[in-house]
Amino acid sequence: MHTIGSGDPGFRTVTRGPLRLVWFMGLVALVVGCGGDAPEGPSSLTHDEEVIQAADGSVVFHRDSLPPEVAVAEGSAFGSSGRITGVVGPSATGRIAFTSLGVAHGFGWLLDPNGGEPPEPAVFQYGGRVVPVGWDDSGRFVAFTVETPAGSTELRVTDAQAEARFPDDRTRAISVPEAESLSP
Repeated sequence: MHTIGSGDPGFRTVTRGPLRLVWFMGLVALVVGCGGDAPEGPSSLTHDEEVIQAADGSVVFHRDSLPPEVAVAEGSAFGSSGRITGVVGPSATGRIAFTSLGVAHGFGWLLDPNGGEPPEPAVFQYGGRVVPVGWDDSGRFVAFTVETPAGSTELRVTDAQAEARFPDDRTRAISVPEAESLSP
């Protein structure tokens, strides 16, 4: 099994600034796409720190259902409890993506609300925050932004169909080669 991660030598981060933000959001729109038919399942999702709810008020997910600990690398695990900070979906396959923020780290999660399985960790950032962006039209890829402790923002795209041992194994950091030459 081939896995991809953010350790690619050509990876560059996009630091904050008005022009970079416009460039970055344009890239997000290009990667994620828009439109398409709405899938079956909850069509409008809301959240607070504890739960994700469908438009009819039914609870789709409660944070108490997060696993108590997640292995993020060989020999390294972190508690996954924390508050729910964002949600996008459902995708064309009916899955949702959501994020949680703990004391010193953020997670991005994938969840099939009809599958009866616990959510799968998809993205991890120590000392930063993870924000869900959106799904591509096929429902295979979901984008997250990651705010790092250094103050930069990275776009990470997760293959929701890939098998993974650790959260970032199926996630690719999207490089913006021109980011270094853009003025703030």
